[in-house]
Amino acid sequence: MSSLRARLLLLVLLGALPPSGVVLYEAWDHYRLVAARVQQDTLRVATAASSRLAQAIEGAHQLLTGLAALPEVRKRDPSACSALFADLLRRYTTYTNLGAVRPDGDVFCSGVPLARPVNVGDRAYFRGAIDRGAFALGEY
Repeated sequence: MSSLRARLLLLVLLGALPPSGVVLYEAWDHYRLVAARVQQDTLRVATAASSRLAQAIEGAHQLLTGLAALPEVRKRDPSACSALFADLLRRYTTYTNLGAVRPDGDVFCSGVPLARPVNVGDRAYFRGAIDRGAFALGEY
């Protein structure tokens, strides 16, 4: 009698293998499709973020180029320059501060009042701008 049970059990198990295989295959295929879709969505989001960041950097570059040409900055007038930058900060809420720096790294103008003198001569973004004589980005 036990061999009959074993044969019936084996028959049931063999009958269950094809549907189980189909279910496993469908699950794997669904996983692959979802993973591919997630990868595409991630790439699309990263590309959009990169584009927005590039636009923000270009906007900051243009703003800073314009500010550098203003008489208050070119004359290195700390009070007039700081007042102007403070006014601009109220208008452009994207920025946390605007400042101007002498070639030695001393900040002579800041839209946000500074508690003490600040020197940025050792900062990578400042060194990059001085060394290249061009717009430079800091570390994130």
